[in-house]
Formats: sequence, structure tokens, C-alpha cells
Amino acid sequence: MKKILLFILIICAGTMPKAVAQNKIMTVGLEAGGNLSNQYGNSILNEVSKAKFGASGGVALQFNFSDKLALRTGAMFERKGSRDDYEINIPNGGQTITDRVQIAYNFDYVTIPLLFRVTFGKTVKVFANAGPYLGILINQETITEAGLLIKNNRVDNARFFESTDFGMTGGLGAGLPIGKNSMLSLEVRHSQGLANISVLPVFGGGLIANTSTSALLGLSFNFIQRKRLPGF
Repeated sequence: MKKILLFILIICAGTMPKAVAQNKIMTVGLEAGGNLSNQYGNSILNEVSKAKFGASGGVALQFNFSDKLALRTGAMFERKGSRDDYEINIPNGGQTITDRVQIAYNFDYVTIPLLFRVTFGKTVKVFANAGPYLGILINQETITEAGLLIKNNRVDNARFFESTDFGMTGGLGAGLPIGKNSMLSLEVRHSQGLANISVLPVFGGGLIANTSTSALLGLSFNFIQRKRLPGF
């Protein structure tokens, strides 16, 4: 991810002087898809935590400095978290019953990224973007599901976690114009949390941090365009 960001910054330095004289287009878009998320940061999580599927979706706003270079932000709903899946032995009337327990740790965030984007190609637009993100926790729910003697339940544990998260995100994708001012895109984006989201001390002096990989289908529209300056 650091290499992608460095590459984008190099392109930025090379194209910025020319960009001020080129067409400037503001783009608004919708993005939606699914993600695979997990949590890491301490020996227990690293050993037993499993990835879980979630949903992502939101709006994006992009300012194009040139045909190749852009700055992108927006607001995205993301369900992150992890899950545990294990068996326990329960004594019952002189016998031992094995019950399978599944626990899902759901963290719902509104994520605000700030991404530098580089785009190549004429008909099919291939792009890469990278930058930091801020996540605002809007809901946390721990769901326990078991098959036999343990009751299913849902618990709100938001008080045990920080209200914000931050990290780095980067992605690769491609877009296809579907008209003069709109484009359909598909992107794979990875986010790596850098913050400890736990309010309480973590086992072994570690932390709890988020990680997720999303597949996003997008539809964008150009709604502001300035004419190219004469002589360029």
C-alpha cells in the first residue's frame, strides 16, 4: 500500500503544473458491494479470529485535477468485525453434550476516506488510489448463536470500543464510460486499521485493529466542467 501511495504522489508531482490548465471536472458517484473483514493485534485474536462477510456502500465525491490525477473522498457505510467459531463440551445428566458456538462481532462505521487517484487508459479507465481514512463507529453488536443448550443473544458492547478508527486504504480498479458524463466501475479496495479500537486494556499489551477488503461496484456522474484555457 505504501508503494502505491508513493507512486501516486510521484505522478502528482509530474502532472500538477499542467493540470491547472486542463479541464476540471467534479464527479459524484455511488458505490456498493461486499467486504471480507477481520481483526488483529494480539495473540488471542491472531489465533482464533476468523474473517466475516459484511456490506459496504455510500457516496463518493471526486475532484479531477487532470485526466490522470484526482482527489477522492465521500462517506461510506461499512460493516467490519470478526467472528469466532468453536465447540464446547457441556455436562448434562451424566453425559457430555458438544455444542457449537458461533459469535459474530459486528462494527458498523461511517468511513470517510481521502484518496489520491491516478487513472490510465482511454476507453477502459484503469485506476489506483491510496490514502488515509477516518471511521466513525455508529453501532456495535455481538451476536452469539448456538445449536443446543446455550441461548442465542445480541449484546451492544459499543461502550468498550473507541468511537473512531483510522488507517490507510488503497485500491485498484477499472471503469467503463456508459455515456458522455457517466462511468461504471469495479474496484477492489483494502483498508488496514492502525488504531487500537479497544477502550479496555488488551491481553498481552496488544491491541484490537480492523482490516477489510471490499469489492465495490460504482456509478459516477460528471456534473461540473470548466472549459480548457486557450493555448493549452
